[in-house]
Amino acid sequence: MQVTKRMLPLYQKSSQRRDNFIIHARQKETLENNLSRIAFLSPSCGSSCTYTASSEVLTFSGTGSMYDYSTSNTAPWYAEERNTTKSIIITDGITHIGSYSFYYFTNATSITIPDSVTSIGAGAFYFCSSLKSLTIPNSVKSIPNDFCRQCSSLESFVIPEGVTSVGKDAFSSCFNLKSVTIPDSVKTFADYAFYACYQLESVNIPEGVTTISSGMFRSCYNLTSITIPSTVRTVNARAFADCTGLKEVTYLGTSNPTFTNNIFSNSQIEHVYVTPEYKDSTFCGMPVVVFGLKTPTSLFTNSKVFTKSDIFTSTKGFTKSDI
Repeated sequence: MQVTKRMLPLYQKSSQRRDNFIIHARQKETLENNLSRIAFLSPSCGSSCTYTASSEVLTFSGTGSMYDYSTSNTAPWYAEERNTTKSIIITDGITHIGSYSFYYFTNATSITIPDSVTSIGAGAFYFCSSLKSLTIPNSVKSIPNDFCRQCSSLESFVIPEGVTSVGKDAFSSCFNLKSVTIPDSVKTFADYAFYACYQLESVNIPEGVTTISSGMFRSCYNLTSITIPSTVRTVNARAFADCTGLKEVTYLGTSNPTFTNNIFSNSQIEHVYVTPEYKDSTFCGMPVVVFGLKTPTSLFTNSKVFTKSDIFTSTKGFTKSDI
């Protein structure tokens, strides 16, 4: 008599179902592995962007925006490439560099950014500690939070014309940053923008800025003088605290701005200079000197508002010791 499936014992039917389940499970695992392999061979960093890694160079190609990441949800190339990459190349066509894309790329010494980039996400170059220089195109209109935070080898930076804002901790702990050029287009600085830039020697604050943010220049040890434009009406907490080399401050406004305590705590201010039109006897709690009546210092040589000849033509017989 011929045995049919209908006539198989119950235990054999159960065994066949189990075998079928195992086969399907293995097929699913194989499919997932193949998909993972395809993703590895063609890694993406945006809906229309891909990246490749070869010989210490990380290259990003395509069009549009890169994805944004974070310090806890890092970029897919982070684990494999961050310790070996020395050069990062972003090709023309990409418009947005994702947040924390190159976080902790401590050996990267060169980053190429094309003119097609119009925005940069927060912390894009956070802790690129071997990076000595960086140039961003004029198409970028804002410097994000944590932009070059702890780029401890960065020596100078030029903010391009057209940028209107600088984010929180943008250059914080750039220990070797000696100079930063700020265009007149910048109107706002978030808190701690230049905190702990130990080597910062000079910086210009443009007319149009209304607020010196909290801790903006805190612990800038090598900053010896600074000019605050007439448009500044608020100076927030510890803006110049721990600036142990700061000796001279010039304010070009006509009255004392709104301020909180500890603006200059642990700084070594010798003089706060004001214009003859200044209406108060102090500036942020510090006594003032009307600089139109005293001998000039190099502080005023590069002033955009006054020149030496404009201020001191009637000065006779004064020396710095008279102040």
